[in-house]
Amino acid sequence: MIPYIEFPFKNTYIASESAEYTKVTVIQEHAHSFLELVLVSKGACIHCFRNIEMPLFAGDVFIIPPDQPHSYRLTARTKFFNCYFYPDHLGTHWFQMIYDALQNWNFTPKIPHLDRQTELLSNLNSKSDQPNAVTAQTKAAIQGVIHLTPSAANYVESLLLQIENEQQNQEFASESMKLCALLSILITINRTRSQQVSCSPEYIARSASHTELIHNALLYIDQHYSDEIDLKKLAHDSSLSESYFRTIFKNVTGMPPLEYITRLRIIKALKLIQRDGMTIRQAAECVGIYDPNYFTRLFKKIMGHSPKYFKKI
Repeated sequence: MIPYIEFPFKNTYIASESAEYTKVTVIQEHAHSFLELVLVSKGACIHCFRNIEMPLFAGDVFIIPPDQPHSYRLTARTKFFNCYFYPDHLGTHWFQMIYDALQNWNFTPKIPHLDRQTELLSNLNSKSDQPNAVTAQTKAAIQGVIHLTPSAANYVESLLLQIENEQQNQEFASESMKLCALLSILITINRTRSQQVSCSPEYIARSASHTELIHNALLYIDQHYSDEIDLKKLAHDSSLSESYFRTIFKNVTGMPPLEYITRLRIIKALKLIQRDGMTIRQAAECVGIYDPNYFTRLFKKIMGHSPKYFKKI
């Protein structure tokens, strides 16, 4: 039976706390009756949610709905911010904002006119036996992960710290201050998500197919990550200039193409090292990186530890 976590603070409906892990840690599968907003502030981890293992990095933010089991495998030097809250106190308008910020919840809201469920997860599960059917971007969508820009991530972190300080100090109108900070976080998430879905209203009017074009590029990258990927060719195949392709790619995924490709290669290499028992050199070559020293530097930069560390554990 999956354990349920009680709301960690008394006499409040909004609270925040941070935790930094100095060694590899497994947080066992659990669920809770409240909503939990999570910001990865530093390092990296694997989040197991909705039958998908999703690598998370600094700047990733997401909300866990009530009654949804999930677990973590944390690397050393990973820092989390967790904000716990009950939506009932926010009102209909703000509940709608939560829902819009992370549209792919497989979750039925309590407010009647919001009672709708996404078909994305069931549609993807029916295709799960097809190789590379689910891209990294789609996995992020299923888990509701949004990658914040550095400035947005710093701003959200400051707001979470404000909630944490208000919870600790319990000064006059602390509940109102925490609510204001939480609403600012939700607005920031919504703005970031809107920017990643499309570049601008003019962009939407000019071509409704650009997001689909980027999706096709992502699918190609997921299938050919071990090869040398020519961004000029990807842009040409998408009928876009290279500079415009880079702009749209970043708006859709939250990161530039090269960073996306590098992270994908490191994620794939980690699986090969831990799951298939490959040597570090073999795993690096399988993902298209033929300089072991360069691979190790990239790996440590993204995962917080060297590949030897993960092979050992």
